[in-house]
Amino acid sequence: LGKSELLLAALREARVELAKSKEIIDNFAADPSDIAKLRDIPSLLDRIAGALRMVAEDDAASVLDGVTAPVRRYLESGRIIERQQLELVARALSGVELFMDSLSEGQAEHGDLLVQAKQAASDLAVAPMVAARGWADIEETMADEPDEQAETEFGSDEAETVKVDGDVERQQIDAEFLEILLGEARE
Repeated sequence: LGKSELLLAALREARVELAKSKEIIDNFAADPSDIAKLRDIPSLLDRIAGALRMVAEDDAASVLDGVTAPVRRYLESGRIIERQQLELVARALSGVELFMDSLSEGQAEHGDLLVQAKQAASDLAVAPMVAARGWADIEETMADEPDEQAETEFGSDEAETVKVDGDVERQQIDAEFLEILLGEARE
C-alpha cells in the first residue's frame, strides 16, 4: 500500500469505530443513568487513535487519548457523567471527525480543525467528577435548568466555521450529532 492508500484505509477504519462511538454516546444520552453503556468507548477510541498514529496524525490521536482517560475514570468510579462533560466528549469527537474528513479529502491545511477538539479534551480532563446519583435526581436537575442555559455555543443554530485552503469553509462541529446528543440529554 502507498502512503495515500494507507491513509485512506486507516481513515475508513477510524470512521467505522467513530460511528460506533457516536451511537453508544447517543444511546447513553437518552438514558444517562447507566454509565456502563459507555464501557466500549475507551477501546473504540483507542482503536481510532491507533489508526491515526499509523498515519502519523499524533495530534488527533492525543485528543482521543484526552477523552479516553476521563471516560475510563468515570467508568471505574461509577460516577455520573454530567451533561457538560458529555458535551465536551461530543465536541472533541466532532472535531476529530472533521479533521479526519479533511485528511481524506486531501486538504492541505487541517490542523486548525483540532483546536476546539483539543480544548474540549483538555476541559474534560479537569472537569470535576460528581457523586453517583439516582436517575430521579438527574431528571430533577435537568428540569430545573432553563433552556437558554442548556444551550451551548455548539448547541445553537449558528455553527462556528473556519477557513481551510482559502475559500473552503468547514463547520467546526458536527452540528447534527450534537443536536441529537443534546436533545436526548435534555429529555
